Amino acid sequence: MDIKNIAIVRATNIIPFDGVVRPISEIPYLKKNTGTQFGFAISDLLRKHEIMPKTTFKISEQYIKESQRILKEYLPYMSDYNSMVLWAINGLVPDDSENGFGNNTFSNKNCVIIDGLAEQLEMSNVVSLVPTDTAIRGNVKLSSSAIILIREEEYNKISEEQKQMLERLNLTVKTFKGELRENVEKALEETGRYIPERPILNRERI
Repeated sequence: MDIKNIAIVRATNIIPFDGVVRPISEIPYLKKNTGTQFGFAISDLLRKHEIMPKTTFKISEQYIKESQRILKEYLPYMSDYNSMVLWAINGLVPDDSENGFGNNTFSNKNCVIIDGLAEQLEMSNVVSLVPTDTAIRGNVKLSSSAIILIREEEYNKISEEQKQMLERLNLTVKTFKGELRENVEKALEETGRYIPERPILNRERI
């Protein structure tokens, strides 16, 4: 495959009004992080005291959501540090629940950012190429080839000033309705450049 036919795709709730995608190390914030060693220890303690739902052989999406909801009630707010911005190749990363583990959900995001890998190799510090975890260190300035997809109802909530900021960017901004993955694949196809794919998180034997 020609490198010019490879897109990087990121689903997020943070709209890059200035055309720059920033890692969380550049954005002050607090959150309840369930994926830490401390979080796992609290989770084990809650199960021991039968506060968390009992583990079953088949872990459903509902089980994951309920476990995370309960766990967050017992965790303190903490900061985090990550200097990387993570992307998928030619498609949207699948939700963890599709594979029966984890708590990352991408299909419910309000914004998707698409750019060309070839452009970002020249403009940014790309440190790894993995179908579901392509990592770019530091701020990522979007190229003129970039596409920003924003859920229509979310676009209608932003201010006129923010809409004007998007209009001034030298790239494509579109709104969408409905299922996120289908809209991403449609946007990739419409470029006539990228081939939509469905990255997977698990290994499959042929």
